[in-house]
Amino acid sequence: MRANNTTSSVSSNSDYILLGTQDWNEEWKRLQDMRRKNDAPEFWNKRAKDFDQPGSLSPYVREFIERAAIAPGSTVLDMGCGTGSIAVPLAAAGCTVVAADFSENMIEEAQKRIEAAGVAVKTRVMAWEDDWEANGIEPKSMDVVISSRSLGVYDLAAALDKMSATARHRCIATMSCGMSPRMDARVLAA
Repeated sequence: MRANNTTSSVSSNSDYILLGTQDWNEEWKRLQDMRRKNDAPEFWNKRAKDFDQPGSLSPYVREFIERAAIAPGSTVLDMGCGTGSIAVPLAAAGCTVVAADFSENMIEEAQKRIEAAGVAVKTRVMAWEDDWEANGIEPKSMDVVISSRSLGVYDLAAALDKMSATARHRCIATMSCGMSPRMDARVLAA
């Protein structure tokens, strides 16, 4: 299912095109072109060891899991899993989880967390732009596909389409909403 391109007009200054006047994904791409640089595995590889603290759940993770209400026994793809902060508790709650990230070091840290928790989680070094089927992620193979703060991609519509194509039941995505070069409050509001 393609993401809805219909948006309401949002007031802006003369430097910006109103979101309601063009395809929102093209606007998203234009904003990504203005960023300092695109995300790269190398950047996240450097951050992996200190990315978060394993152990107790952060308030964000607790709330994400509570609001997601994913039933035990569900199959879940956690795309952009980082160090497994959501994948591991979902596995502990009885879900069958595949955790994927384009950073090898994030996956290594996730593996440590998985082993420490004594749960089973399959991991993949995989990017949004990769061929998911070549990585063993077939269409409609997961009950739920989640993306927790990992949709900082160039082609947002393609990423959302990929999530939709993979999920049998639903997709859950969150995005950071603070101002940064990666985010635009107008896009988030729309």
